[in-house]
Amino acid sequence: MGPRTPEAEKLINEIRLIPAPPGTLIGGVAADYADTQSGTARTLPWALLWIAIGVLLLLFVFTGSIILPIKAVILNILSLAATMGAITWIFIEGNLRWLIEDFTVTGALDTGSIILVAVVTFGLSMDYELFLLSRIKEEHDAGKSNTESVAVGLQRSARIITAAAGLLAIVFASFMISGVTSIKMLGFGVAFAILLDASLVRGLLVPALMRLFGERNWWAPESLKRFTIKH
Repeated sequence: MGPRTPEAEKLINEIRLIPAPPGTLIGGVAADYADTQSGTARTLPWALLWIAIGVLLLLFVFTGSIILPIKAVILNILSLAATMGAITWIFIEGNLRWLIEDFTVTGALDTGSIILVAVVTFGLSMDYELFLLSRIKEEHDAGKSNTESVAVGLQRSARIITAAAGLLAIVFASFMISGVTSIKMLGFGVAFAILLDASLVRGLLVPALMRLFGERNWWAPESLKRFTIKH
């Protein structure tokens, strides 16, 4: 059992429940890991809540829509979940060594690296979402129907999204040549998430859902319309 594993964290917490003289402390790598996990578990939900609220408000101000910001956050969560699944399959179960090359299988993921992957990919995903929505909104504001706006907006923004995603994926994929497992995981995770987001999410799911919702995409209460940006 390694010191930075869920089993070690559980053992440290059980030891700390044993009655001991005042001032008794438990140290070491496992104890540091347990404290880090505990601190992260306390503060991470609040950080995620503030990020979600901020993104929802900013996208509402930008688009003037209630549905589009919610859709964007949900799709980003699904994209991150797929990325976490791929990272788990590779770095915990030890698959795909022919691509990642040699790395240490510890049976657990480094919390700091996972949070870094999630934050970077979430920010980049929002960039691509704004690229796409800005073009679609321009066409819709010009008088085109929702279907036409989505088609034209996707056509005109696809090249810049694809080029930006390709360049960033190459940059982060180069991290996989590192001999440090956490750096490999960061490079693979961000590169995978970028390619997944630019291809499947922005190229397929976003246009499909916008077509499905139709003109309801642009709905918002009249009392809130005054808080939106006029393009």
